[in-house]
Amino acid sequence: MKGCYFMTEAVTLANESIRLAQEDYNITVFSDSSITPKPLNRIYNLCQQIVERMLKALYLALGKEARHTHDLGLLIAELEDNGLVFKETLKDYADTLTPFGVKARYPFELEIDEQDERLAISYMKTLCKDINNKLEALNIEGLSQIRLDN
Repeated sequence: MKGCYFMTEAVTLANESIRLAQEDYNITVFSDSSITPKPLNRIYNLCQQIVERMLKALYLALGKEARHTHDLGLLIAELEDNGLVFKETLKDYADTLTPFGVKARYPFELEIDEQDERLAISYMKTLCKDINNKLEALNIEGLSQIRLDN
């Protein structure tokens, strides 16, 4: 795809997934911290969702259709089957975030605190930085990346 001068449907779909991840990121990181009680389950859920959207954008950029799953580890394993490499630490981060793709949506499913929230945001940012690097390495004209402002 190097040197393409037009946006393919795959790039358009990947960019839409990245745009949605960016919206989720902005809500997660820049939300009003004075909200009480803090919506920890929702923040953790959004961290998982951001990574899921970014992994699926990576699939799309590769011209593949991502599996319909919230399991970040499974998505990473399938990307590795397509030649990409993820460090073990990042796989562990993904495995930590995965349960929050669904369970955090329901009351009393998971108990988390503000330390867990900080950890989830850190894991999400680290995973997204790695995915951004992989997207950039594809060298596809017009392909976006998530902006990870602090």
